[in-house]
Amino acid sequence: MHFSIWCVVCLYVFGFIVCTFDLNFKELQYIAGQLEPHECRKLSESLHDKKLFTTEKHKLTGNHEPNKTCLFLLLKYDRSEGRGKSFQDLAIRLRQIGRPDLAGRLSKLVYHEKAREIKKDFLDDPYREMIRKNSFMLDEEKPKKKISKGESESSFNWEAFWVCVAIMALVGLTCVGFQIFCPQFGKRLWHRFASQGAIDACNLCDDECSRCWRNFKLNYEKHVVGNDEVPEEFDDIELLLKESGISKEDFLQNEREIDSADLLLEGRATNKDLSFKGRTDSHDRLFQSFMKNGRINEYQL
Repeated sequence: MHFSIWCVVCLYVFGFIVCTFDLNFKELQYIAGQLEPHECRKLSESLHDKKLFTTEKHKLTGNHEPNKTCLFLLLKYDRSEGRGKSFQDLAIRLRQIGRPDLAGRLSKLVYHEKAREIKKDFLDDPYREMIRKNSFMLDEEKPKKKISKGESESSFNWEAFWVCVAIMALVGLTCVGFQIFCPQFGKRLWHRFASQGAIDACNLCDDECSRCWRNFKLNYEKHVVGNDEVPEEFDDIELLLKESGISKEDFLQNEREIDSADLLLEGRATNKDLSFKGRTDSHDRLFQSFMKNGRINEYQL
């Protein structure tokens, strides 16, 4: 008994499922609600007829159909003769019984339902949520980071430039500070490790720079400050000249003697500096006076 019940249920279910492929229960219910009972029996008779067009001899009366509800008759057709057919067959039969208006509304309902299914299944893209959000193939996904243009190979490396400038400035400041705070030690290192040509060149540059500085200082005090007094260093020279018994005219005979006087004034003169042509005993006495007054030491000799 249980087996027979399951067979009936399965036949009913599968018989209902295998029907017209584009009509659903709501559409059949809508058609049943719009038809009169006699119109529904005519429609059922027409649907079961194998001939597509009726003749005058065979007119649709609906007397051969059972006295059932219209929805029952339509569902019976849907599970039997309507299997695998389209709604167009039902629309044609509706026109045959004189209801073309209902056939048109049925077409609109079916096509609207199809359009809604297409929109739901394809246009709305139900599988979009399954796609990775960081995919570059999506229209709304844009790369968050802008690709910056790479620097050209010919661009100047400012970091290396400023590093070199800092190193050179540090070396220069070290040398200047060493010369200011440790002059004697710097001179010893210079005379010990430097070549003779480099020493002579540096001495020449130092002499010229010292002379330019003294001239600038003298002109500045004379023309800018308005000091007409003779600088202290020139008073020392006159005093030493008097002690040595040498006149200014004898001492300042030529340019070489002037250079020697500048060296003596700075305290950097040596015997070699005074060994120029025309040297007299008066210059030796002046040189001894400078040594006596501490203007020249033995190391500088």
